[in-house]
Amino acid sequence: MRRLERELGTPLRKIATGVASGATQAPVTVDGAVVREALGRPKFFQEAAATPSSWRPRPCRAPRTPC
Repeated sequence: MRRLERELGTPLRKIATGVASGATQAPVTVDGAVVREALGRPKFFQEAAATPSSWRPRPCRAPRTPC
């Protein structure tokens, strides 16, 4: 949760700095482009699968014993 708060605060701080320095006029509309510009490139990428496609569960060799 703390990381989410930091990530949301980054564009807001950048906007506030721009308004205070006079580089940006208030009121400011925050849209996807503003957020992408403030946050930069994505830090994490979602993977297609959690495990490799070649992974298979190992077979149980002895009956009545956990694998």
